[in-house]
Amino acid sequence: MLIPINQNGVQKKVFARVANGSIITKKDGQVSNFGAISGSLKSIELKEHEFENKKFKNWHLELIDNASSEVYDLSISRSSGAFKSIVRSLVTEQGLANLNDITIEVYTSKTGYTNASVSAAAQRLHWTDEPMPALSYVKVGENEVADDSAQMNWIQTLVDRINARIASPEEVIDLTEDLPFDDDLPE
Repeated sequence: MLIPINQNGVQKKVFARVANGSIITKKDGQVSNFGAISGSLKSIELKEHEFENKKFKNWHLELIDNASSEVYDLSISRSSGAFKSIVRSLVTEQGLANLNDITIEVYTSKTGYTNASVSAAAQRLHWTDEPMPALSYVKVGENEVADDSAQMNWIQTLVDRINARIASPEEVIDLTEDLPFDDDLPE
């Protein structure tokens, strides 16, 4: 398979972000919106960014398009419900078994929030049965503020499981090893 390269001889990476119910890319000043992205998941990482002297963190999912070998870096807000949906789907048995063939669909929910669903090997995934910790509330001055640290710590454990599977996928089992040899070649 031919792999596209840029003029420096390095494979190009397409940067995308999830916002407003779609996947957004920007190339040469041209903004494009997409409803889904698919490929082979290569990593999930939490990265810190700075914009206008404000620091924030985003999750980055790196995928490789199985057909074109194009590399995608999909950025999603740290506490996004869409990201939680993605991870809770990928950490299932079916999700972990098919990380090389996933599709992430992004949409706007009935309540107006950006959400996501995940398919693996063309089958829609359900969330893990593991319960997500509830939000806690802390008093800051006169106001009660939601504290999602328990949820985010739990999400990080799910991300760690997914990355561990990517790093060392199960060994391929040779199913022909125990089968009797049937030689049907003429003598």
